[in-house]
Amino acid sequence: DKTKTLPCGPLPWPAGCPEPGYVPKTNPLTGRWITVSGGQAASTKALIKAGMRGAAEAHKIMAATDHEKTGGMFLRINQFGDQRTVDASVAKCARAKRTWKSGHCFYEPLVSGGNLFGVWVLPEEYHKIG
Repeated sequence: DKTKTLPCGPLPWPAGCPEPGYVPKTNPLTGRWITVSGGQAASTKALIKAGMRGAAEAHKIMAATDHEKTGGMFLRINQFGDQRTVDASVAKCARAKRTWKSGHCFYEPLVSGGNLFGVWVLPEEYHKIG
């Protein structure tokens, strides 16, 4: 139910990002593909090596996240102004086609029982998909 509030309260808006309702002048994300995979293990090891995470904290992260079950998922993005539609594999996502507007986050159920969390914000110079 997307109308329910988070138990921790509303999430703070990331500093430096455009406010919700921002409409880009172009549609640079149309037709792009992104990959969601269990690559967090490699990035966590790199963070430990760089001294940005402690080993104990990294082991907690590794234990708490689902690396194997996502397996690697491809998402196709279509952009229409301040609205995005993402197509995903029905083998991985419970709801394969989702649309949302700028400044809104998504928390989508996966077939594996986990969830995919992200938000899109698109300043004109660059894009971030999380």
